[in-house]
Amino acid sequence: MGNTVVGTTAIHFARRVTVDQDTSVALDTKDAKPVRIGVDDGSARVTLQSATGIVSRTGTGSGAVDSGLVAPSSAGQYRVEAVPTTGAALDGLTFFGGLSWQQREVDAHEPGSSANALKLLLSQYSIYSWLGTATGEVVDIGTGADTDPATMDLKGKIVLWTPATSQTSFNNALYQKLTDAGTAAIMYVGYGLSVYRPTPVLRLDEASVPALRDRLAEGPLTLTLDGVSTGADAYYLHHSVDGRVPAGADWVDRRSGLAKVRTTERTHGYPSDPKGMYAWTTWHGLTLYQQVTRYRPPSEQTLYFSPDVAWTTATFHYQYDVGDTVYPLGTLVSAPTMYRKDGDYRDDWMSAPFNPALGKQPGAAQVVREGDKLKVALPVFSDAAGHRAETAPDADSGSTVLADDSGKVLARNAAPGRATFDLPRKESWYRLTVDATRTSPDPVTWMLGTRVTSEWRLRSGHEKSAAPARLLDLDYRLPLTGENAAEPAKPLDYTVGLSAQGSRKALPIASLKVWYATDGTDWKQAVAARGADGRWKVTVPALGTAKVDLKSTVTDTSGASLTETLIDAYNSGCADIWC
Repeated sequence: MGNTVVGTTAIHFARRVTVDQDTSVALDTKDAKPVRIGVDDGSARVTLQSATGIVSRTGTGSGAVDSGLVAPSSAGQYRVEAVPTTGAALDGLTFFGGLSWQQREVDAHEPGSSANALKLLLSQYSIYSWLGTATGEVVDIGTGADTDPATMDLKGKIVLWTPATSQTSFNNALYQKLTDAGTAAIMYVGYGLSVYRPTPVLRLDEASVPALRDRLAEGPLTLTLDGVSTGADAYYLHHSVDGRVPAGADWVDRRSGLAKVRTTERTHGYPSDPKGMYAWTTWHGLTLYQQVTRYRPPSEQTLYFSPDVAWTTATFHYQYDVGDTVYPLGTLVSAPTMYRKDGDYRDDWMSAPFNPALGKQPGAAQVVREGDKLKVALPVFSDAAGHRAETAPDADSGSTVLADDSGKVLARNAAPGRATFDLPRKESWYRLTVDATRTSPDPVTWMLGTRVTSEWRLRSGHEKSAAPARLLDLDYRLPLTGENAAEPAKPLDYTVGLSAQGSRKALPIASLKVWYATDGTDWKQAVAARGADGRWKVTVPALGTAKVDLKSTVTDTSGASLTETLIDAYNSGCADIWC
């Protein structure tokens, strides 16, 4: 008791074994070779969510079975080796490495030494970024249970603190004592601390603690800490070999050989609250290890991806509790995208207004007519860039209603954007209305797009196979800040385009009317005029500090229409608790 053995080396191997009697397999690791994955950016470090692994498929057709083994490479603390497969190729087997790297939020190094020497993974602890620099001797206070800072010389020191409790009151009280003692910074492991000013608290990954304590055992250690809000670059790397485990691998990429995606990451609540940008690839439909880097919106980054691999990316706005389960609120997911090395890509996450996404990104249709059924699976709270929204349990409520062209209700489902309706075989006009409200347990976590109501007039008839229902889709382009805000003292000019589900081609707008409000009831008409490029320009007057609602009615030349009401569509200025 008290002694823990932690494996620090993962060794991959694969061989064909026939088991028709008692069988033992002996592995000789003398031929194991290192697996190196990285990027030629000296300021970047491998993140927690990285791994190497083996996946395999046995059987064929409906009898195929997929399986895999993954070895995490947590913060670069693990050594990875591979024993080469000998003999014939192993059909259905793939060896892979999926690692994410990013420029550090907090750089920790001994003055005059390499920034990578200690391999400390530090991040910002609070929602307020620490953008400073601190240099001091490291003092290890352990759990802090037996620590009286008043009896210690801690002025200008950097404290390593690994509390044994998440009891907030105890930890807050000790934090205050450490602050009173004049500490320069705190490297904190775990949770249970809700104060973070004026002394910066920097979260240290648990995997970094043994190496740091080993270094402290050698003698005094002085560190320089540099904090930034969000690293300018992040990397998602993926390599694989089919049919065998190689004799090690040297998968160190040059940044110039990676695909580059210039990314804007917005927020509509809690600026600087840390978020994860997730990315993953799939193998025969099996999701390989999910990779993640961190950012603090509003921010701009360049994301680098291994080219010619289908990447799915995702992020979310906040986390909330329902009973004993924690859910991500405002999850947005991209369509699988294969980037080219020489492509010029841009992406815009969490951009207002939030509304159903029907065709801005490739992927399966969300509303389809199959035979005489209308199947509805609408991502109601997608962002303006079209990233698909995920439903938030216990936070999203509303309804989905189908009516005939006179407004007579034919069917109803008590879930927003989810339904399967039976339709007559004959082609006819219908009205489909989706009404969705998002209210999270903490009323200030989801600040924009709190209610979305979309009513489509569409024509539909029998389809032999699944076909996209022709629903109109408004493309809003609002010139907002990273907090999804307009200048409160100036009119907001934005443009609107039109497309239809099943086609990303722009459609001509026959008519467009737009209204605005700041209370959801006192609607006033905005100026909307046809532009030379087919898009329409809308002008909303200066509204001071408020949350602005938008209501739009658009028709195309076929008679199809969409009326969409967005409550809390965007911010005018900032009227929230952090302003």
